[in-house]
Amino acid sequence: APADPFLANNTATAITTVSVPPSCLISGPDPVCPLATTNYTGPAGLATYGWSITGNGTIAGATNAQSVTVNATTNGTFTLSLLVANADGCSSTCQKTVTVINSGAPLLTCPSDAQLQCGDSTDTNRTGIATASGNCSGGSANVTFTVVATPANCPGKPGIDRIWTATNLSGQSSICTQHV
Repeated sequence: APADPFLANNTATAITTVSVPPSCLISGPDPVCPLATTNYTGPAGLATYGWSITGNGTIAGATNAQSVTVNATTNGTFTLSLLVANADGCSSTCQKTVTVINSGAPLLTCPSDAQLQCGDSTDTNRTGIATASGNCSGGSANVTFTVVATPANCPGKPGIDRIWTATNLSGQSSICTQHV
């Protein structure tokens, strides 16, 4: 049989485009305090985002944006999952496990010791007030004090030690002493 002239010297060209899946990384704090509200962020510039959470936390607001707001609940952990996709439709998934822990007692700062003249008032508006901050619930700690008499520096008038206590919502406390 004669050779088919249409089959000879034919070539074909194909172009194949390979799209790389997007990288996925969740950025945000770890550990966090119970009842804390924190933000977590995925990689920028992608076409779609899908957040989910399991464990001791809840997502507040939208779950389809680059960033998500999380409300921690009680001690333990929560795991954030993120599914991202680029404009070519390639996707990847990542997770971040975050520890929820009450990291300690509030940081208590005593006012400076005060040396008063005999007969001066020892009221806190004159000698200062202790403040509490930091750690879990430190900023909203209840600050109280007790007064203990010290040896007299003035005839018939003892000095005082003001013992300050800060207690956070979890019942953890710090103590400092101011000498007046």
